[in-house]
Amino acid sequence: IWCRYNAAMTSIAKLTKQLERRPNCRLFLDAWLKWRGESPVPMRGNIRVEDLRSALAATTIWQIEGQDKFTVRLGSSLIEEWSGEVRRGKNFFDLISDRDKQKWKSRFSAVLDTSCGIYFQGNEIHLQNGGVVTHDTLMFPVIRACNEKPSFLYHCADLVDRPMSLDHPQFVDFPLKNNYEYIDIGYGLPS
Repeated sequence: IWCRYNAAMTSIAKLTKQLERRPNCRLFLDAWLKWRGESPVPMRGNIRVEDLRSALAATTIWQIEGQDKFTVRLGSSLIEEWSGEVRRGKNFFDLISDRDKQKWKSRFSAVLDTSCGIYFQGNEIHLQNGGVVTHDTLMFPVIRACNEKPSFLYHCADLVDRPMSLDHPQFVDFPLKNNYEYIDIGYGLPS
């Protein structure tokens, strides 16, 4: 199934199979499913970070404070190690290049407006020394209270490839990639 965002939509059952070689994302998916229980989207009060176990170091939490402001409330220590940049308290949209901002906003808008997940494959962190860190990222929404739009995005990453040495990496760019799928959590396709 293809949607106007030019991405496939997958089910949680199919995603589970895809994540067999992505242990952090798989642990995150299991925790997110536990947190949501019978609801399509978990409430923040139901989140127990200890459920993430070893995936906690690979987890980032963004607070959605507006279409242009996704503040990093918890920065993945692994992403910070790979990129050389501490992201806590920063706005995601201040970290990316202007050429990709509208497309990123469109993808995140689909996740928030539809309440669906998204799985990025082959995301890249470009470093000043020319190195590239490649990772896969799984992202799901979280709400504060019933019947609200999501106010948080939780996401987790698994390393796919990196330079031999990450001595003093310096982040340069986080270019947009087109290998992603939306994940149906009960509300269907983004419209």
